[in-house]
Amino acid sequence: MQFTLSWLELVAVLLAGGGIVAGLSIAGLLFVRETGSREANVALGAFLLVTSLLVLYVLLLYVQPMGENLGIVFAPLPFTFALGPLLYAYVRARLGQGRPGWVHGVLPIAQAVLILGVALAPERTQQVYMGEVFAPWWGMVRTVIFVLSFAFYLALSWRAVRDARPLAFEWAAERNAWLRQVLRIAAVALVVAVIFNLIGPMFPRLPGQTFWGISWISFIEVLVYSAILYVVALGGWVQAGLGPGTSRELRPETERKEHYNLEPARADGHAAALAALVREEKPHLDPNLSLGSLASQLGVTDKVLSYLFNETLGTSYTEFVNGLRVDEAKARLADPANAPLTVLAVGLDAGFASKSTFNRVFKEATGETPSAFRQRAAAEREGARPDAS
Repeated sequence: MQFTLSWLELVAVLLAGGGIVAGLSIAGLLFVRETGSREANVALGAFLLVTSLLVLYVLLLYVQPMGENLGIVFAPLPFTFALGPLLYAYVRARLGQGRPGWVHGVLPIAQAVLILGVALAPERTQQVYMGEVFAPWWGMVRTVIFVLSFAFYLALSWRAVRDARPLAFEWAAERNAWLRQVLRIAAVALVVAVIFNLIGPMFPRLPGQTFWGISWISFIEVLVYSAILYVVALGGWVQAGLGPGTSRELRPETERKEHYNLEPARADGHAAALAALVREEKPHLDPNLSLGSLASQLGVTDKVLSYLFNETLGTSYTEFVNGLRVDEAKARLADPANAPLTVLAVGLDAGFASKSTFNRVFKEATGETPSAFRQRAAAEREGARPDAS
């Protein structure tokens, strides 16, 4: 198979390739990032991965002669049914609402099984599938299902953001504004996908027309999808705090004291300001809180805040924030008004990023699991002795 590209098409290929590399790279960084909300990082990374593979698929179809290579046509790349659920999972994770139910994975898994089955099938089977299934009806049905599925999850995501518990904190307002921006971009991408999928059936002669030696509709499609991928990748980079100027949370085993001179009076003033910030705005409820973001809210540098924790308060950033989150969780678990909420929901609302972290930190601080603490608190309210378990 031989590819013949004009200089303009080559530019489009290079731009798309750069977007794909950026998307895959940031997805990989999100998968291994240990700070912030682990579930949100994984969901956003998976969304970027699937989006990058989809743009790669569109690019491969663009550079090959039309329908010449079934190996490219049936490459295991366009897992479109996963985009909606992954977007919804990311929104829920950023809002601290936990993972969606298993039912949301049924359609993506079914599509993945079909795609992999066809990709691994003999060429003869692929030819029969193309002539008797994909071309006559499945290609269009697949597009319709994707559009309806993605629109459905867009609506679910928008409702989740709209109905999120109102928090009068700056970090919460910024988070919700970012999520709304993501959903707007996703809506634009959906409209673009619908337009490009309708052009062929409605105007069958247009795709074959050329301008400056290129198939201009496919050329525009590649550029538009690449632009969307760049925007999502850049947004993921910024929001996940992957930039070189973003401070990372410090682990207890690696946290070190910063040598920084701070007068006692100023240190006491910063400590009082920190106490007021915690009391009034509760920044620890943000699962993506970091040393740098807390310092920014306090109006000091990372070094000043690190010194404040280590030298003035006699603790570390991680211990300080986890202590606040444990106290918050204890108060919520003991409150009968929160009885309808699961233990995990309470932990996420208290600022913990995952179930495992919540259980580990809570037990280290209290000597019992969150479930046991809730049972004991309920028993004490009723004047009964708590279960031994």
